[in-house]
Amino acid sequence: KYVEIIPYRWTTVDQILKLEKQYGVQVAGIHMPVWWGKTIWQHIAREQKFLDKLFAFVWNFYLGDAKRSQGLAIAEALAARQQYVLFHTPVVRDMGPAFDEVAEKFHTLIENIPYYPGHDEFFWSPLAIKADIKQRGTNAGLVFDAGHFNQSRARLPGLNLFEMYNQISPEVIHISYNSQFLHLLPNAKEQEDLKQLIKINPP
Repeated sequence: KYVEIIPYRWTTVDQILKLEKQYGVQVAGIHMPVWWGKTIWQHIAREQKFLDKLFAFVWNFYLGDAKRSQGLAIAEALAARQQYVLFHTPVVRDMGPAFDEVAEKFHTLIENIPYYPGHDEFFWSPLAIKADIKQRGTNAGLVFDAGHFNQSRARLPGLNLFEMYNQISPEVIHISYNSQFLHLLPNAKEQEDLKQLIKINPP
């Protein structure tokens, strides 16, 4: 019944309402594009892998910059529903004080991304994100992306999924597994892990 959307550059509120009626669903969340206030070339320079750089052109064509995204306009038009607006951690870092302004206006959530060498913990650690939210004093929440965290665990074998999750209370769990570009459904082991996570802290 409920869906999360990533609006294209050209997506309008009327289109969203029409599609909701057509498919019998309701937008519960809006996933914002993955950079803020940067040119495509600045974003590409920050990406570390060739495929990430390549796909940045695709994301830029369809989604554009979060600062100019239709997402915030859609969130404002549908504000009575109190849907969430989701930002990845690098976007939050780029936004600076602008994030706090958005968080005052909308129900705002922060999502962890995979670990990369050189990134500080805020980017990939749900615990660090939770601490940052508390320090900011904003009314923001947490999205736990299990697939992203598993990518971090592959690079940092000392991470313990269940110990970490026991210390957070995410509002949303993203189910994105197995591929950085094609988000697949979890395999049997990942499904069992998800069941255990939901028993610990239901989102």
